[in-house]
Amino acid sequence: MNKNDLVDCFNSATPSSAQKQKMLKKILDSRQGGTVPLRRTTKRLSLTAAVIILCVLTATTALAIGLGWNGKLMEYLKPSEEQMETLSGAVGMPEATVTQNGVTITVKQTLADSFGVYVLYEMTVPEGIELNNDIRWKIEILDVPTEKTGEAVTAGSGGSEILEQTGNKRTVLYHLDTTAPFKNGDMKLILKDLTQYTRNEETDSIEITPVVEGEWDLAWKFTFVDTSKTIEVNKPLSINGSKNTITKIVISPMSFCAFVKGDDILGGARPVVNFKDGSKITYDDLGYENKSFGYYLIDEANMIYQNQLYYRFKNVINVDAVEKVTIGDVTIPIG
Repeated sequence: MNKNDLVDCFNSATPSSAQKQKMLKKILDSRQGGTVPLRRTTKRLSLTAAVIILCVLTATTALAIGLGWNGKLMEYLKPSEEQMETLSGAVGMPEATVTQNGVTITVKQTLADSFGVYVLYEMTVPEGIELNNDIRWKIEILDVPTEKTGEAVTAGSGGSEILEQTGNKRTVLYHLDTTAPFKNGDMKLILKDLTQYTRNEETDSIEITPVVEGEWDLAWKFTFVDTSKTIEVNKPLSINGSKNTITKIVISPMSFCAFVKGDDILGGARPVVNFKDGSKITYDDLGYENKSFGYYLIDEANMIYQNQLYYRFKNVINVDAVEKVTIGDVTIPIG
């Protein structure tokens, strides 16, 4: 690799690279021709290798940004280049922001499939407040647009995870899944009363201290391209003697969802996602926060209930790499 090669690499990764150009010049201009001492060559090769690695990392970050991915979300879900391209239409960059009582909230990113959505937001509180894991919102609500499916109940469950916090700044990833599929429309994030929750070990109680009171409401136009694959199944499923029917499954790079009509089988059915390379994702591979279950009435006249089992993958997957899904004694080919 010569200087021009490295310069081209840097130019393709970062348009403004004057400082990096100077660094490359120092690395490569030391070559005088003829025989070079081993120690000097080793040092130069080591530096060149470091430059190459930096170039690759910078190019990867530039690719992620070019496809609409926020760096924090990319670190969390660890998508490949192919997966980022597949999900590029599912990514939104609303940049909705609000400031009140010295607190600024900015929604940086959304990522959605049929039944689940991530919302990445940043918050800055007044200087002098040191954020920690015990400081949380008293109320944190995400209001999403959903399709009308004719079912009797539309419900959801969600929660947030702190991805990074330093001083008075924090990056948060909120996730919500619903029983009804999402649609394009107005989305709202409502945050109320930043509060310190401290456990008192002596009394075994939680002490609640207001940090910044108020309500922060953000709204934006939510749009996404659904990457989910729906497979109609309609096969009987027997769980602990109950008689049920798997009606359909929905799988995307982000999640898996199964719909089962009949008796309450929550906890009894443990879907397994089997990949073509022999690997699998089982119920027990996923933490509690990556699962949600619903059991609700969908036909009041005939008293028909439906189970909905939703699993959010810890990392993005390739749906084309999935061979089959097994639920109890039922095997469902994927592709």
